[in-house]
Amino acid sequence: MNNSSEKIVLTICHNNEETCDSCSLFGNLMCKLDHKDSIIFIWPFLTMIGLLTAGIIITRMKVDTPWWAIITFIGVYFLYMFFFFNIWESKILCSHCPFYVIDDSKILKCYANYGFLKTAKYNPTPITKSEQIQFIIGALLLFFIPMTFLLIIQNFLFAGLVALSTVIFFVNTMNSSCKKCPNFSCILNRVPEEWKEEYFKKNEVMRKAWEENSQ
Repeated sequence: MNNSSEKIVLTICHNNEETCDSCSLFGNLMCKLDHKDSIIFIWPFLTMIGLLTAGIIITRMKVDTPWWAIITFIGVYFLYMFFFFNIWESKILCSHCPFYVIDDSKILKCYANYGFLKTAKYNPTPITKSEQIQFIIGALLLFFIPMTFLLIIQNFLFAGLVALSTVIFFVNTMNSSCKKCPNFSCILNRVPEEWKEEYFKKNEVMRKAWEENSQ
């Protein structure tokens, strides 16, 4: 009989006969949800959003920037973020990751994009070159749009701070999350080949999709 008080741990490992402690990938690959991984990933991005907001408010106080311009920018930018995270990125990046099917819900549960919608069908094959290029374009727009707006309203200090936080975000991500992320075909992924091969032994669906794609 199941103990209702037992905490359910969501994992992307399909090997039910092996425990995490005995797995060679334990601590090397992000195989289950851990809020520590989310905090490490998200803090530079939240810092950028905070700097953008502060820059707009300070500029509005010092310069007679029309409210309609500020509201229009904020509206367009947040609409773009919604589109990027819930529709575009869901198709070209997230749908290729095993975290996409960690459960049957319509809400994504992963260390990076927790809480966003699953709007695309799961696709265990590697990300295509076209999708990688689209991801780069989409991500650059996500960071360059706020910097461009701050430059237009001549808040050069906060534009520079947003640029710095963007650099910190990518450096932080490349040196932490990307070294352990199971979305192996992402253009930023840096997981060693031997870890990938070991994980494929624990996820037959993904292994077969990759093998068929390479033929």
